[in-house]
Formats: sequence, structure tokens, C-alpha cells
Amino acid sequence: MTKIIKINNNKIINHYLKFYYEKKLFKLRKDINQLFFNHHFKKIMIARKKKVSRDFVRKWTRSPNQDFTQDKRGWQKGKRRK
Repeated sequence: MTKIIKINNNKIINHYLKFYYEKKLFKLRKDINQLFFNHHFKKIMIARKKKVSRDFVRKWTRSPNQDFTQDKRGWQKGKRRK
């Protein structure tokens, strides 16, 4: 019985960790966008300060009205990878 409880607890913990990291990622995207459009920082400076790649900064500084909650990582359900 304890094994079942451990598995269920791990699933719950993984769910909350995923939710936490997604919220953190959305905040990071929003911060990068605001630093570029509101505070007029250079993209390279933002990448160094936030410790992310310049490509990540380029993606999230395309327009001031981007949707930060949109997450297109991974594959669609039901689609094969190859």
C-alpha cells in the first residue's frame, strides 16, 4: 500500500512542479519583453542579465503584444514523432 501512495504523491509533486515551472517561464518571457520594449535594453544585454540564449530573447521580443502563455513545445497528442 505504501508503494501506491508514493507513486500518487510523486504524480502530484510532478504536476505542481510542472505548473510552477510553466508559470516561471511565462514570467520570464514577459520580463524579457518588458525589458526590451519598456526599458529599451539591448537584446544581448537582456540575454546576459537573465542568463538565457539570444535566440530565446529574439523569439520573445518580436512584438510588444505577444501571448506569453502560448506554449508550442513538444509534439501534438496523437501525432507520431517521426
